[in-house]
Amino acid sequence: MFEKFKEYLKKVELAFSIVENETVITFGYRSKGNYQCIIDVNDEDKIVIIYTILGSLVEPERRNRIAQLLTRVNFGIRIGNFEMDYDDGQIRYKTSVDYDGVKDFDDSFIESLILINLTTTDKFYQAIEEGLFSRKTIEKILEKF
Repeated sequence: MFEKFKEYLKKVELAFSIVENETVITFGYRSKGNYQCIIDVNDEDKIVIIYTILGSLVEPERRNRIAQLLTRVNFGIRIGNFEMDYDDGQIRYKTSVDYDGVKDFDDSFIESLILINLTTTDKFYQAIEEGLFSRKTIEKILEKF
C-alpha cells in the first residue's frame, strides 16, 4: 500500500518526502491555510492514517476554547475528526481507513482519501482561525457552517 501511495503522488506530481526507515510520507499543501500533510501507512495492521496539520499552534489560554469549537465541529463530521494536542496546541485533521480485505485500492480510492482530508480541513479552517484570533462566541463562529 505504501508503494501505491508513492506512485499516486508521483503521478499527480506532488512533491513529497519519506520519513527515513518508516512508511510515512509527508508533503506540504497550500489552500486556505498552509498545511503539513502526513500519510502513515501501516501494512502490517492494514491501516492508513492521513493527517493534515494546521500551521497555527493554540496558545495555552485559548486551548479550552478551541477544544470546544473542535468538539462542536466534530459532532457533524461524517468522516474523520479534528484533534488538538493539549500539550503543544497543535491542531490536525485525521482520516483513516482499515484496508484489510479491500481488493480494489486504486488511484481513485487514494485520491478520495486524500481529498476528503484536505477539503474538510479547508472547510473549517476559517472557523478555527476565528476561534483562535477573534472574540466571537463559538456559536457565532459556527453559524455559517
